[in-house]
Order: sequence, then structure tokens, then C-alpha cells
Amino acid sequence: MKTELQEVLFHRYPKLFRKPGMRLLDPRIVSDAADRFQDASAPFDQRGIECGDEWFAIVDRLSQACEAEIDTIISQGIAIESWPRIAQIKEKFETLRFYVRGHLSDELRSMILQASNETPQVERPHPN
Repeated sequence: MKTELQEVLFHRYPKLFRKPGMRLLDPRIVSDAADRFQDASAPFDQRGIECGDEWFAIVDRLSQACEAEIDTIISQGIAIESWPRIAQIKEKFETLRFYVRGHLSDELRSMILQASNETPQVERPHPN
């Protein structure tokens, strides 16, 4: 996807497309203090959105739904570490792969799954 279109998404949905951070792991699982932090980076952080511009409308719709979910969980007092965050967005085998880390409602998971079966609307030139 063109950088300009990605920037539109980043501006519209700053909570979803936030930068990765270091997250404290549960000390009951990790006893070594040096290993208590886990890098929260993902393929998205290195490569951006890996699909054509024609997927913009679908990615925009899913991003809007994720941002709304973040607003809902903020109101419930859920910590930032559990907010949904993009792990990867890519096109594979002519389908959209929209991977999100963090807390997701069943409704949002279903929406993402349904979108993976959609095809983008591609404008075709009209014959003269």
C-alpha cells in the first residue's frame, strides 16, 4: 500500500497503529528478571501494510472497528498492554490477512474473519 494511504490510516487510528513498546511479563511465568520484558514489535513494525492500494477501504473499515473497540476497553479500565494492536496486514493468495494482537471481542474477530473472504473493489477502465 502506498505510504500516503498508510499515513492516512495511522493518523485516523493512532491507538491501533501505536508504536511497539516493552511489556512487563507476568512474574509468575518468568522468574529471571533479565527476561521479564518482551519486545512487542511485530512484522507490521518493520514492513508496514503489505497489500495493494485496492484494499484500503477494507483495511480502513477494520481499523475503525478496532479503534472503537479500544475506546470501549479504555472505558472498562483495561491496561494499554491488552489493547488491540496491529501485528501484520498483508495480502496472501488474493485474500486480506489482518492480524491483531491483544484483547478482541468475538464480534470483532468475526468481522475480521469475514473481511478475509472479501475482495477489494477495483476500478476497471471503461471500454470506449
